[in-house]
Amino acid sequence: RDVERSRGLGDVYKRQEDDPKMKSISSGRWILGSLGAFAAGFASGMLGIGGGLLKVPIMVLVLSTPMRTAIATSMFMISITAPTAASTYVLHGLVSPDLLLAGVIGAAAGAQAGSRVSLRTGTRILRKIFSLLLVVFAAMMLFKGLGLLS
Repeated sequence: RDVERSRGLGDVYKRQEDDPKMKSISSGRWILGSLGAFAAGFASGMLGIGGGLLKVPIMVLVLSTPMRTAIATSMFMISITAPTAASTYVLHGLVSPDLLLAGVIGAAAGAQAGSRVSLRTGTRILRKIFSLLLVVFAAMMLFKGLGLLS
């Protein structure tokens, strides 16, 4: 499936306005989405979890955003919000330089590869993969919280 290339942000916004799948967001849904994003940011900053695991379902289910748009928007939001939380941890001396270097190299390569694969993957498959990952991570966290997984 070919994905149309954009020449700039203006083109992106124009395409979204013309997309029949993109619905305008009512003020009530906008408030719910903002509260959900706050909760996702709070959980991400407090627990170190990826906020996208919470933001993407909020955008898809509450704001009626198409899956691919929710994924891309989440990635953009994370690029802005993650440094905010990270700077707090750096200032408190809680960041390991060794882990940071390995994590940044791996995450950057994985994000590049994942975003390219995502653009070539059907929306239904993306939803299934995302749903499966949510269930797996939730089960792992539950078992770890109950002391059944170390």
